[in-house]
Amino acid sequence: AQRKWYIPYDTSKGKLGGNAMTIFNAKIITGSNLKKSNTEQGKKVPNIFIYNLSSKEFISVIDSISGINKYTITSFVVKDNKIFAGTTGGVFISTDDGINWKKKSKGLQYEVGANSFDYEVHKLFVKGNYVYAIITYPTQSGSFPGSGNIAYSTDDGENWNFPDPYQILPDVFLSNVEATDINCIDNQLILTTQYGIYSSSDSISNFVSIKDTIMCGGIVRDMAVSQGKIFAVLGYGVDQNNTGLWVSEDQGNTWIQPNNEMSLLDLTKIAVKDSFIIVGNGYYEKNPWYSTDNGKTFSKITKEQGLDYLQTFTIKIIDDTIYIGTRNGIYYSKDWAKTWKKLNDSLNNQVIYYITNYENYMFAGSNNNLFFISEDNGLTWKKSIIPFNDYILKINDIKVINKSIYIGTTGYIRDGIYLIQVGGGIFTS
Repeated sequence: AQRKWYIPYDTSKGKLGGNAMTIFNAKIITGSNLKKSNTEQGKKVPNIFIYNLSSKEFISVIDSISGINKYTITSFVVKDNKIFAGTTGGVFISTDDGINWKKKSKGLQYEVGANSFDYEVHKLFVKGNYVYAIITYPTQSGSFPGSGNIAYSTDDGENWNFPDPYQILPDVFLSNVEATDINCIDNQLILTTQYGIYSSSDSISNFVSIKDTIMCGGIVRDMAVSQGKIFAVLGYGVDQNNTGLWVSEDQGNTWIQPNNEMSLLDLTKIAVKDSFIIVGNGYYEKNPWYSTDNGKTFSKITKEQGLDYLQTFTIKIIDDTIYIGTRNGIYYSKDWAKTWKKLNDSLNNQVIYYITNYENYMFAGSNNNLFFISEDNGLTWKKSIIPFNDYILKINDIKVINKSIYIGTTGYIRDGIYLIQVGGGIFTS
């Protein structure tokens, strides 16, 4: 049957696209980057877009009364019936679903001589009665430079305050918090900074470093969950001391490295089933490893076992079969990684970045806009091409939702999510 791919919302022409998005009252509200040349030339262009999911109505907003139209929208957050917008010119609030805005930035200014200027607000977060903002001095591009100071409001943005960094971060001796992000989990406020990760059960005080109780400083490349445990692999981050395999048995509150040998490796992929763990490296041609005893011991997988290409782009366990995507097709093992065979010669010379399944179907994502489909558990494969000839896309994620296939892509110029719509049966238009 003919397969039809489309983007659910086309963001390539400025509509519904940009730096920030929120969903409120059945509406998608997005904010865009504003070219500095437009404001310098007095041009008024929309920087807020609203899409009504019920009526399918699309609205472009130019609010020159509040002045929000002069700034790049960097973030949104919703508190009660209010939408807060972080911009390169401070904080704005809307009470009518994003149509009209008011500036609420008292306290978010700095002075140079007799002049006062707005801080740029790059991230917003709400917890309880507090609204938090990560701010910076003006940047040339309006993009977040990586870290900034933190401010907070307890009266819906009417007034903004700055905490004393010496009071909230016990081991920091600078006047700027250098915050990179703020969030919460289990009512704990989590603050990430240039100096580490901190948590607090209070609002914006008494932060405690959690570096000693949780993996910190590396980059989590992949995760898996099995038997109530969370498994994470770290590799190629800033802190090389935290590479390898980490495991948490208490929903991520504390982490351990179960095997010292694995702590020395940069890892990017993992799959787990019961007591079996397999890890690999998708960056370089390095040996995958597997364990059959919950990570207490590991064995190296070599080419002599049948895995001709060691670089591991993806790992998938389906029933009792393990599949690995390589730069030359898919390999599989039916004896828990002891021996390996090539799945099918029709995938020769194809880089496989992702593998998943649905009922008797298997799906594989490749580069050059190629999506592979098997209707017989991998015995034979058919090819589908995403029809965007001007863009070279790499398919690195695949999800099946209500008999529709969503694929995540990366590529030069255009990244995005694409959809194959199905009708009476899967893959039929």
